[in-house]
Amino acid sequence: MTIQKLVWLRNDLRLEDNPALHYASINGKVRVVYILTFKQWKKHNVSEASIAFRLARVKELAKECGALGIEFEVIQVDFFSQVPELLKEYCQAQNIESLWFNKETPFDENKRDQEVIKTLESISVKTHAQSYDLIISQPVYNLAGGPFKVFTAFYKRWLIMLQNQSNTVLESPSSQGQKIDRKSTRLNSSHHAHL
Repeated sequence: MTIQKLVWLRNDLRLEDNPALHYASINGKVRVVYILTFKQWKKHNVSEASIAFRLARVKELAKECGALGIEFEVIQVDFFSQVPELLKEYCQAQNIESLWFNKETPFDENKRDQEVIKTLESISVKTHAQSYDLIISQPVYNLAGGPFKVFTAFYKRWLIMLQNQSNTVLESPSSQGQKIDRKSTRLNSSHHAHL
């Protein structure tokens, strides 16, 4: 059976309570991809300690996915600007019909995501951008629809929004079958990375 749903993980590196992974896996099997962008991270002044922590977590997450029978691939490019074309090629090669990911708030990340959506829509791959990984994942505006000028009013509105939203922890994906040994994960492209 061909897996046609791809989950693209970025900063949200957990199985449990991960909107993209949860919703993509509800109705069938998924595969997961993580894209390393070392030169972009360096340009953004991401510390060596942060990168080391991220890589260790990616490695652990790959094992967790493998234990559930979820294929996990790590791909490397230099910059965010290369990601849209990379994902387009990947989706075409793997017959992917939909891409799931969690939104990110920084400017360059948001710009990258918009380009990914535009590029994948050009080849009829549906994109499903899930809510930001924030306590309140939408803007907090006053009743007139504008920004607050006083913190107390903002905070009261924020508390109301928090109380009215669902705070249920999303389940991890179910097992997709036989355990995948991390060493057997496909690494067949010049862009694929070894952890």
